[in-house]
Amino acid sequence: MKGQWWKAKADEWQANADKYHMCLFYDGLKGVYGPRENMTMLIITREKNGLITDCQDLRAQQFQYLFSKSTTSSRNVLDSLLRRLG
Repeated sequence: MKGQWWKAKADEWQANADKYHMCLFYDGLKGVYGPRENMTMLIITREKNGLITDCQDLRAQQFQYLFSKSTTSSRNVLDSLLRRLG
């Protein structure tokens, strides 16, 4: 019975890891093994106006920052890449 429980847990963790759901993966590990230390890591928002306590909020803020940045490239760089590709 205990072996079946461990196998089910291992399958759950592997499925989360395969889908890159790292928050769920580590939460599952902590649920069984407990936290490594009694310490909370504080993550300050990019605007420095608060703390992020939820993993999903952190991921959302990272993606928002990543996709909202405007990129500029010089025409020479683009021409150079086009020459190499074609």
